[in-house]
Amino acid sequence: MVVSTARMSIGAVSRAVGIPVGTLRNWERRYGVPSPDRTDGGHRLYGPETVGFLEMVNKAMRHGHRPAQLLCLSYEDLAKLISSGASLDVPDDVWGTGVSYPDIMSAIRQFDSDFLFSTFRTEVARAGLGDFVIERIAPLLKDLGVAWEEGNLSVEQEHFASEVIRDFLSAEWRALSSREGSVRVVCTTFPGEMHFLGLHMAASLLAVEGVRVLFLGSDIPLSGAQEAANFIQADAVVVSCSVFSDFEQNQTMLKRLIEGLSPHTEVWIGGAGIPTSIVGVRRFNDLGEFRRFVQAKVASATRD
Repeated sequence: MVVSTARMSIGAVSRAVGIPVGTLRNWERRYGVPSPDRTDGGHRLYGPETVGFLEMVNKAMRHGHRPAQLLCLSYEDLAKLISSGASLDVPDDVWGTGVSYPDIMSAIRQFDSDFLFSTFRTEVARAGLGDFVIERIAPLLKDLGVAWEEGNLSVEQEHFASEVIRDFLSAEWRALSSREGSVRVVCTTFPGEMHFLGLHMAASLLAVEGVRVLFLGSDIPLSGAQEAANFIQADAVVVSCSVFSDFEQNQTMLKRLIEGLSPHTEVWIGGAGIPTSIVGVRRFNDLGEFRRFVQAKVASATRD
C-alpha cells in the first residue's frame, strides 16, 4: 500500500496502481470515483488514501470482480472481499431460460450476430421492449465498456456489439412508434456527438408508451433540431449525451438549443455526459427514471 503523504498526478497514480489513465478518467465520469482534488489549472491530484483504495480495486478486479461493483465499496469492505477469496457471482440464467451471460459474451467475441439477434428477440417477446432495454441492454453495455477498458474485449468486438444492439433496437422501436401519439418528441444529439446508442434506448422507451418519435440521430446541428421540433410542434426534444462528449460544450449547446425552441417545447436530457441543471430542462440520471416520467407524461396527455 502507498504510504506517502504527497498528492500525486493522474499519471503517477496510474503507474503506481497499474490502472491506465484513460480508465481512471472513465471511472470518474461514469461512477464519480476516484474523485480527485484539482489544481488552479484544473489538473487532477490524488491523496494517498485514494491511491491505496485504487490498489485494492485493482487486486479485487484480478479476483474477477467488476469496477461497477467495487468502486462503491469502502477500503475496509474491499479488503474483506479480497481476503475472503470470493469470486464474482454472475447468475447463469441472465437472459431467460437456456441462455447464459457467458453465452452472450462468447457470441460477441465470435461476432455471432445471428445468435445475438435471436436471443434479443426471445427476450423482448418474454419481457417486453422496455424491460429488455433497462434490465438487459443497459447492464450489458456497462459490462462491455469495462471489458474493453480491461483489455478483455477488442475494440472491433465492442463496436460490433454496439452496432448489433443499435440495429436491433432501431427496428423494434420503429415498429412501435405511433404517428397518432398524443405526445410528440424529437430525438437528437448535440453537434460533434457520434455516440447515439443511448438515444435508441430512449427512443425504445418512448415508442413503447405510444409516443410519436422523430429520430434525427447523431451529430445534428442545433438549428436542425430546432427546426424539426418547431415543424412537428414537438412536446419535447430528447438529447443524449454520452460519456465521450464534452461536458462544458454540452452546457453551452443546451442553452443555445433552448433559445431556438417554442416555449411549449421542453428539453429532456440524459446520459453520462449530461450538463448541470438549467431552468426548463428535465435531466434524467437513469433510464428507469426516464421511463416513469414518460409514462406519466403520456397518461396526462391522454386525459387532456
